[in-house]
Amino acid sequence: MVPTPQTNQKEHGVAIWLGMMFVVLFFLNFITPYVADDWVYTLSFATREPIAHIMDIVPSMYIHSSHMNGRIISHGIVQLFYIPPAVVFDLCNSLVFCLVLYISYRICTLRAKRNSLLLVAFSMGFWYLLPAFGQVCLWQIGSVNYLWALLFGLAYLCPFIRFYVCSDNLEWNIWVKIVFVIFSLLVGMYTEITSFIVLMLAVLLILSSVKRKSLRTWLWFPVFSATAGYLILLRMPAEMQAKQSAMTFDILLSNFINASEMLLCNMLPVLVLWVLLVAVVRHRKGNIRKIWLSALFAFGAISANYMLIVAAYYAERCMCTTTLFLLIACGILITDPVLANKRNHFRKAVPYGGFLILLLAFAVSFATGGRDIWTTHKSFQERESRIAQYIANGITDVSLPCIQAFTKYSAFYGIIDLNTEISDTWPNSQMAKYYGLHSIIGQ
Repeated sequence: MVPTPQTNQKEHGVAIWLGMMFVVLFFLNFITPYVADDWVYTLSFATREPIAHIMDIVPSMYIHSSHMNGRIISHGIVQLFYIPPAVVFDLCNSLVFCLVLYISYRICTLRAKRNSLLLVAFSMGFWYLLPAFGQVCLWQIGSVNYLWALLFGLAYLCPFIRFYVCSDNLEWNIWVKIVFVIFSLLVGMYTEITSFIVLMLAVLLILSSVKRKSLRTWLWFPVFSATAGYLILLRMPAEMQAKQSAMTFDILLSNFINASEMLLCNMLPVLVLWVLLVAVVRHRKGNIRKIWLSALFAFGAISANYMLIVAAYYAERCMCTTTLFLLIACGILITDPVLANKRNHFRKAVPYGGFLILLLAFAVSFATGGRDIWTTHKSFQERESRIAQYIANGITDVSLPCIQAFTKYSAFYGIIDLNTEISDTWPNSQMAKYYGLHSIIGQ
């Protein structure tokens, strides 16, 4: 099939938007300093000395798995990025952000007409809706644990989605299959929520193909591999102790109510939109396979939210999987051809009206969020200048102002910056070690 000028134009639009996103996210990452746990992970958990070589990470993660939690893959990556200059992470994290949105867009437009406006709307929706955006996309340790988990999870799901949607059986080269099986093991070990959700969806996608094709597929091997990885994660010595709440009825009920409130407070507009899209597409006899794929992503999104019932606490950054998968669920339905109706100008105006409303909401939140990120950056620079003055004057026991953030777009929002009562504790002592000071207390 020869690409048409219109197709090329749309692809160019996608490339331009991705380039713009990369530049913006790189700038925001560049002006976001180390925050809270970042200071902790600059030091080896085995020696309490700064991470200087790759081999320092292995003993560090061994101790980490016994005392912190079982996410040794993600936290090992975090410590790996303390070896090169910080700008290396800023570049990689910006690329990961763009890849997450691009892969999501490609899932929505698989075997459907592509439209660069969908990618634009998807990106603005992700920015506007994602709780704790700064913690998920700008905070170094938060990004690797949450944003990168989304990238690896979507990459893992892509072959299963193609197996379900398309007629081919993914006859890859044997070496590619082996690499993917190994990759699946690491995906399973990566994180508690996203890893489980993508594994569950992978199984459901294979089972959903039973009426059209045989279930005898090599894709069961990456399923078994990811399952093994997830079990390894759960069996880490510190994992259940660190993450699981007391399994009493009262606590589980309280956690269920809290998870429901989090879902409705943050995701209600997307849930309503998804229900309306399902109703309209089903009424117009849209592609039943797309409806089911959308339903699977919506089910995965809601399941990710309620997995936190058994967790010790519900951090807003844990909603990243729910947010992204609900947006994908809506995007899959939006690309169904039955929604295109060029003869009815009123119906045609509805999506454009919705796009303009989203654009306005995005513009306001981008302005306020960007200003907050910049303000916290300037506050951090002023604090570093004060530290330099203390060091020059030979003062090693210092008092530093805590940095305040006012929107979810700053990595400092909702996170303890410095302890104001005890100096010999997290993250004060690690930050003092980083700067060569004896002690730091917040004020």
